[in-house]
Amino acid sequence: MAPTGPKFLFKYTEGASTPFKYLAASRKAGCFRVVEVKGLLSSPGEVNIYEYPTINFNHDGYEKDLQYLGGTSKYIAISHVWSHGAEVDAMLKKMTMTQKLNIQIDNAKPTPHVETISWLGLKQAAHAAYKLGATYFWLDFLCLDQVDQSDKEKELQICIMGDVYKHAKAVVIMIGGVGAAQSAQGPTSWCDRAWTLQEAILNSNTHVLVKWPSKYLKVPKGSSARRTWDFTPTFGPGSSKTEDICLVKIRDLLDIADSYPLKPLIPRVVVFDGKASKSSDVPRRALRACLSPIKPIKYAGVWRSMYMRTSSVPADMVYSIMTIFGIRIDPYRSTRPAQFVFDDLARKTAALTTIGPVWLTLGGVTGCVFPRDPQSGLLPEFSHKKNTAPTTVVEGKKVWVGDYLDDSPWYVRRYDMHFVSHSQPHIINAAIFRVKVLRDLRPKKIWKVDGSLFGKRSVAKVKLGRATGRCTYYGDLEPPGGRHVYAIYVGDIGDMSIGGRLYVLFMQYKKKAWEVVGDGMFKLDKGQKLVTSSRRQMITLGDDAQDRIKRWQVRQRVKTPRDMDHRSRRFHNCYGVAEVPDNDLTTYNEVEIDWVAIKRDNPRRRSNWVEHSFAYDLSKFSSKMRNSFYADTKTIYIYSYPRSDPPLEAVEVQGQKRLTRDGSGEIPFCFDGWSRSACSKFALSGVAALMIPDNKSVSYVGNVNYQTRVWFGDRVMYIQIRYHELAKPEFWQLIVVPYRQGIEEDKALQAKAVVSVS
Repeated sequence: MAPTGPKFLFKYTEGASTPFKYLAASRKAGCFRVVEVKGLLSSPGEVNIYEYPTINFNHDGYEKDLQYLGGTSKYIAISHVWSHGAEVDAMLKKMTMTQKLNIQIDNAKPTPHVETISWLGLKQAAHAAYKLGATYFWLDFLCLDQVDQSDKEKELQICIMGDVYKHAKAVVIMIGGVGAAQSAQGPTSWCDRAWTLQEAILNSNTHVLVKWPSKYLKVPKGSSARRTWDFTPTFGPGSSKTEDICLVKIRDLLDIADSYPLKPLIPRVVVFDGKASKSSDVPRRALRACLSPIKPIKYAGVWRSMYMRTSSVPADMVYSIMTIFGIRIDPYRSTRPAQFVFDDLARKTAALTTIGPVWLTLGGVTGCVFPRDPQSGLLPEFSHKKNTAPTTVVEGKKVWVGDYLDDSPWYVRRYDMHFVSHSQPHIINAAIFRVKVLRDLRPKKIWKVDGSLFGKRSVAKVKLGRATGRCTYYGDLEPPGGRHVYAIYVGDIGDMSIGGRLYVLFMQYKKKAWEVVGDGMFKLDKGQKLVTSSRRQMITLGDDAQDRIKRWQVRQRVKTPRDMDHRSRRFHNCYGVAEVPDNDLTTYNEVEIDWVAIKRDNPRRRSNWVEHSFAYDLSKFSSKMRNSFYADTKTIYIYSYPRSDPPLEAVEVQGQKRLTRDGSGEIPFCFDGWSRSACSKFALSGVAALMIPDNKSVSYVGNVNYQTRVWFGDRVMYIQIRYHELAKPEFWQLIVVPYRQGIEEDKALQAKAVVSVS
């Protein structure tokens, strides 16, 4: 069914003396808008803006409406970069004022800021759309109200932007900016910017609009001319006797760039190399991997490409790829540091078995030199700054990340290491082996695809469990202190053309916490086999990880990677979960507990979901008091009780009743509806997240519901938390709490767990 509209909003004519801008009353915040192609094919050109009032992030079914429009050839989407390439800048400088088009992007006093494009560039875009059979085109410069009107226009538009590109009939890249089409030989910053990544790969029908020599419209793919890469002229303005303005598939242009040494007569394609790049073709190769139909290769390319990009808002680099993975991140988390948002997406993708922890190999399967986020202990550090080529510190030196980012054809094709949920601290289910270094071998030089040196890696003959092989790695397999090093089998390494080896993480347990001491590639000796089925164990990793148990074995065969071990013995105590106290914290001295397991009962694998309600009244608090209050009331506890008749309500310390607090964890509720300024105040005050949705009223009074249950493992309990019934299990919050009494009583199980990894 066709969506309602489009509704004509206004017209802007070529030669107008005032900048292009919206009147807030003329449009509805967050609605999908388009530019009519026909108006720009005439002279003088006209920008006719149309709006679809029902295609809005707040309107159910908006994505189906976009899909319908794209499927009926209604619109294409334009990808570009705001900072023009040098070639386009030179053309703009030669244009008259009437040939340029200024777009107002703020209300600054005394003179609002404007961005300049040209009527030539718009007409070239319109001819490309016409050639592709579209009636309209979408361009952020013209289809978003660039002036902030405090009605969430930009936030709502960002939420649908990925879908706009995904469902368009086609995407056309103006790689030097909308000022004009440029040649493929001039460097631009298009490949450096965050949002252009999703724009390039979400739609399978993506083209680049370039100037190209007329005599090379068909470029042979090999020695024979039977198969060619084709350039299609659009017959728009800007063509000359020797050059045409052409459309070419992005895959074809990338492949032509790779084939340049074999075809020196054609123009050298450098527009994908980026301006910030020192290694030139590293960004291009990462982008080409993003276009692979093989999902593990595509996801490896996406993380590599994103890690080299920049944005005026560093968190946008993460938001720009979430649609590629089919994941939504709360838009209000953009008030957080970039590392917080990066970790959020990285943990969510790792928990999905269809994706996995692809970011582990950003620095290569032979070992990653990138520092790790201290809070996670596993995720790479994301220290990107706004509008600056991303750098990191390697061996005390500040370097561009592309110098140490993997550009090899190696990737992990199948993950055996599983993140049980997206929770922080990490809860990992993996095959774990004790490492024994048999002898060190000569270090190995690792080379990039272009023949330059990537780095040196240590090489050793090692034994993992009972299997021997050769390991190429970065790190230290024999750190001082005499403690054992263990290997986590992450997965099989694939090559984008041939088979591969095994990728492993090296860990050491000290001071009651796991620490990554290295990673690398393990090649089994002939006839050797790494037996993983009986070696599966679980660990927690990162800040606030449980520290009572080093690791515990997955004793039962699991049906899915998210399954945990489950208890087969009777309970030693009663166990229950306490509700988070409401905002009458100063007088509330009793804890209401939902008891989910009774002493001496045979356990079910998991308890039923229990609904909790949190009452809040923010009207009594100043902003500072409110921040402090919620910083102190975001913890959930699990209790044990030694008798079989637990009290319904109990003071936390009860003398002879001996109510014991076994463990706790934070409840990271999402922001919901709060303004950016309010979220910023909470963030600056150290509040990890809010439990309170904004009820869009002045009183700030209401209730919020959440659900908990307990999964009873063999040696630990897992508190599971969700906020609605439709939440994906991978995205439930999970907190590990060991049995206090059970650990002391089951000495045999402890011994078995230690023996199993020796």
